Amino acid sequence: MIDISIYKIILGAIQGITEWLPISSQALVLVTNGIFDPDSSFGNLVYFALTLHLGTCLSSLIYYRSRIFKIFKNAFISKSKSYHELVFYIITTISSFISALPIFVFIIFVDEISEIVGVIGMIVLGLIYLTGGIFQYFGTKRLNLNKDISKATNKDGIIIGLIQGFSIIPGMSRSGLTITSLLLRGFNKTESLNISFLLGIPVTFVAGVTGLIYLTEILFIDILAIIISFLIGYISIKFFIAITNKIEFYSFVITIGIMILISSGIYLLIA
Repeated sequence: MIDISIYKIILGAIQGITEWLPISSQALVLVTNGIFDPDSSFGNLVYFALTLHLGTCLSSLIYYRSRIFKIFKNAFISKSKSYHELVFYIITTISSFISALPIFVFIIFVDEISEIVGVIGMIVLGLIYLTGGIFQYFGTKRLNLNKDISKATNKDGIIIGLIQGFSIIPGMSRSGLTITSLLLRGFNKTESLNISFLLGIPVTFVAGVTGLIYLTEILFIDILAIIISFLIGYISIKFFIAITNKIEFYSFVITIGIMILISSGIYLLIA
């Protein structure tokens, strides 16, 4: 069996890379952890996977520090862009917790069923992405999505938030669901990523704190794994945004679809 310190560092790196991708970072962490240490209790695996979100939460805070500072600096200026953006994030976050709570209660009782449902849901989502991207490539009319946060409505916030809440289902990808809902609401690809990552800050913070509370013990290596997830997360978020800015929309959609299908397939084979 691989040394516990090494595999926890690996898990931190996996969390840092996959948090921003349209694949379930928690699912991959759980599967990898199960392979390296199959004797671990499922509860401890879940809680450790949750604590790793603290690292990627910090990655988002550091990467978007200027935008976040600007939002709060001008948040109380009525009708300003920052005020509008903050209200949007609040509505979306509240909507997320509203939809996530009953799902969480359901998962407690039927964990194995919900996990399969989550993976199947992501496979369907991947096929939709792939098909849509192919149609975009061969179609004569390309989608022109130019919506940014300044044009976001309360309805956008509610819809995106409710959809994000479903990411609590094991196997579901939070970023995959939010990016999809943002694109469907007309936001451009770069803004969809930025908003999705910003929306993940409160969600990942709550997830991380929950994991810390319920872990039976917190070792130095656990803290090191969180630090690794932060460092890798910061590097990977910059890389992902840079790549997205350089590719066509149809390529972006097809790439996301392929990543979802591959990760979901691997998860089903290994889990």
